[in-house]
Amino acid sequence: MVRKSLNATATKKILTKKITSTMTKELVTKRNTATTRKKNALIKKAANATVNGTTNLNKLNLF
Repeated sequence: MVRKSLNATATKKILTKKITSTMTKELVTKRNTATTRKKNALIKKAANATVNGTTNLNKLNLF
C-alpha cells in the first residue's frame, strides 16, 4: 500500500485549522479572565459602598 503525501493546500488547511483553534481558545481564556476581573472589581466596589454607607449611617446615630 502506497501512502500519498498531503498536497500543499491540504497541509495548509490543516495547519490553519489548528492555529485558529488554538487562537480561539486563547481568546476565550483572555475574555474569561477579563470578565472575572471586572466582576471582582464590581464586587469590591459594592462592598466598599456598603461599608461606607453603614459608616455614614452610624455617624448620624440612627441606630
